[in-house]
Amino acid sequence: MGLKHLIVRLGLAVRLAARLEAQVTGLYADAGTRRGRADGAPRTWREAGAQLDALARSSGVESACWKIDGAENEPGAVAARYCRYGDLAIVGQHDPEAGRVPADFGAQVLLESGGPVLVVPFVGAYGEVGRRVVLAWDGSREAARALKDALPLIQKGAEVRVALVHRAREDFWKETRSGPSVTRLLASHGLTVEREPVLVDQTPQGVTALDAILNLASDVGADLVVMGARGRHGGPFPRASRRTRATLSTMTAPVLLSA
Repeated sequence: MGLKHLIVRLGLAVRLAARLEAQVTGLYADAGTRRGRADGAPRTWREAGAQLDALARSSGVESACWKIDGAENEPGAVAARYCRYGDLAIVGQHDPEAGRVPADFGAQVLLESGGPVLVVPFVGAYGEVGRRVVLAWDGSREAARALKDALPLIQKGAEVRVALVHRAREDFWKETRSGPSVTRLLASHGLTVEREPVLVDQTPQGVTALDAILNLASDVGADLVVMGARGRHGGPFPRASRRTRATLSTMTAPVLLSA
């Protein structure tokens, strides 16, 4: 499962690079095991590098591959530092059966890399992203950052639905003709948008905003969900917020997150 999932991510990265006329760099960081490096890691590294090289050459994309040595203790933190030298990091959702990758790897890259992170589910195949998009919008700084980071990934003519998150008795999502408007911002980039109000139910039994957003993504067959992320940056123990951790664990489509 681990190598198969890795190949899915490599293919998606190469296709994105070809569409955006970019280059792609593979980054291999292995957490190892308590007794040392995990069995099969060198073979996986060689196979992944060969696969990336073959995919890139067939697509006319420039590629490179970096291997992180000595990253067994903090692979997420080390990978985040490397990802600061790229425009977009693409990581896999944590697979509970893949023992070499720590559960917080994606969250560490997200909080510490300083850039957007595209997280790919560990099940399913994803040939492209950006044709059917769900954007979670609550007017926050993080949502605005995610929207702007996602614009290059949204394809021309894409179906875009904006999930306008609000609480009871709040009506900020009812945009006026003269005031700020996320739909007009997207329209200025040539995108046609449908609005989907999402009410945050604060009762214990209520459907959360995250549930509603992911349900909407499933209903419309979204190949990209765009969300802001929050958490504690820096220091020895960076930690994603509870909602961001829930997103990473329950996502069923590729999610672009920006913090």
